[in-house]
Amino acid sequence: MTTEWLIVAPLKLRTALHVGGGAANAVVDASLRRDAAGRLIIPGSALVGPLRALATRLAPRLFAGSRVCKTITDESGSGSCACPVCQLFGEVKLESDVESAGRASALWCADAPVSGTTSLRDGVGIERSGRAAARQDALKYNVEVLRAGTQLELKLTLQSVGSVEDDQKNRQLLAVLLHEWQQGRGTLGGRVGRGLGAFTLDTPVWHERDLRDASQLMAFLRRSDDNLLAGAVVVPDEQATLVQALTQTTPQPAPTGSRLYCWEAYTLAQSWVTLDLRLQFEGPMLISDELSSRWSGFDHAPLGARPGGEALWILPGSGLRGVLRAQAERIARTLATRAAQDKADFLARCPAGDPTNIRDQDRPLATSDALLSAQERSRPARTTPARHDLADRLFGGVRLGSRLIVEDAPLVGMAQLKALDLLAIDRFTGGGRDSAKFDALVLWQPLFHVRMRLENPQPWELGWLMLTLRDLHAGFTTVGFGRSKGFGQAKIAQWKLQLAYLEQSDLDNLEIPLPAGHESRRDGAWQLLQADQDGVAPWLPLAQKWVDAFTQTVADFRRDATDVGVPLLQDDSYFGVVDAIYPRLVAIPFK
Repeated sequence: MTTEWLIVAPLKLRTALHVGGGAANAVVDASLRRDAAGRLIIPGSALVGPLRALATRLAPRLFAGSRVCKTITDESGSGSCACPVCQLFGEVKLESDVESAGRASALWCADAPVSGTTSLRDGVGIERSGRAAARQDALKYNVEVLRAGTQLELKLTLQSVGSVEDDQKNRQLLAVLLHEWQQGRGTLGGRVGRGLGAFTLDTPVWHERDLRDASQLMAFLRRSDDNLLAGAVVVPDEQATLVQALTQTTPQPAPTGSRLYCWEAYTLAQSWVTLDLRLQFEGPMLISDELSSRWSGFDHAPLGARPGGEALWILPGSGLRGVLRAQAERIARTLATRAAQDKADFLARCPAGDPTNIRDQDRPLATSDALLSAQERSRPARTTPARHDLADRLFGGVRLGSRLIVEDAPLVGMAQLKALDLLAIDRFTGGGRDSAKFDALVLWQPLFHVRMRLENPQPWELGWLMLTLRDLHAGFTTVGFGRSKGFGQAKIAQWKLQLAYLEQSDLDNLEIPLPAGHESRRDGAWQLLQADQDGVAPWLPLAQKWVDAFTQTVADFRRDATDVGVPLLQDDSYFGVVDAIYPRLVAIPFK
């Protein structure tokens, strides 16, 4: 090692962040990570880990002749992986008995100390049949989070590996990864699919330290422990230069094979869709937060309330994502119910289990994980997407991570607050029920900026999301507390959709024509496509094609008893229960 490159960049959280410390206590189920002195800290592994995960998906498409990492292909055997990711981040599977088989990481990441206060975030599962908070599995929990707006400093050290060509490849790959973070397409920590961990990285500044230079070497040796840049000199515009050089090359073709069975086709980067919405509530909206309630003195108060008059109101991604998933499942199961001849036929057709039923395969609408666990003596390392129902493929499950991210939504403009008194009615006397009076502090007609991102979308997945958002806009589903009281009704006031792809075959795989009046531009490794005007109109012809693809996918979906498909459901909450009370309506010819 004769040369080091040191990269420093400020990082600011757009949403709250949770990096777990693996400990629970009487106050919180999952606390933040702290050092031995009890100070908040984001470990370097929590920063470089997401970088590596992004590189694993992106690098094979950027470098000609590069192989896919063994962590995706699951290849066995000794020997070095020799992929660009392992060259930069080090081997994952080191062979201790073969000296040449392992490679240490060329990239080092410093821990990031954190200053500031923390908060608690509550979560609860939704029981699908009753559409209320799930109680049977005690799916109420809370986590400790860093607040949105917290600032960190990313400090990376990239060491020379001896080869000029390999050093250049490492620097280019790292620069492209940091560019993705600059554009806000990165996440940190846990529960990212539910809105946590979104951030924006400021422009990285590259420094170079040549240890063959006597003055730089002495400055390095005499430095204090916290002086990362001792002896280093700034390399002007290095970030932009490296990104520009790599993006001049043609991306490699996407892997062939079915995404249901081939991990390369499922995992490697191909495209993404970002949807920015303005969600306008028509009346009161409340997602209750226990801490806010205690501080404000109300029985129910919105998430983000702070003493001292701060108005940091947010619509948590978990609250919106849970509603969207529950409604998406209802849409899919309704289509399957309509096509099913009887209960046995429905159990073979059902495209969406209940994610709150994670423990017992015999319960109605058991999850794919519960059914798979019942078939296995020991859980395998992973199962192919073909073994998961449609809901798990889009929204994720225990064994299959989600590709859909719904960020915490900040309030747009000022908030109007209203205090409401609520009283339950005694069904016997017709008057107010004793001890059943409570009050609530609600947001009145708030406007939130919602951002959702779906990686490697398929047409049927986009169609499913379009139908779910349409139902939200039409008032068929609500967000937050008090659905039966008229709370949570919302309209989509503004809409902006961006679609990005690496090369033409990735766009062709989506099987869509380009929208009228579109414009395309380069954004790092991606070709970014967006309509020249905001709104739904440019995308309506495409949306109908996506919806048609979804309805066909649901019609074709089948479960089976083999060891390669989605396991059969054992029970359902509709057939034999609801249909006995409300029989299916059949048209009777009139003479």
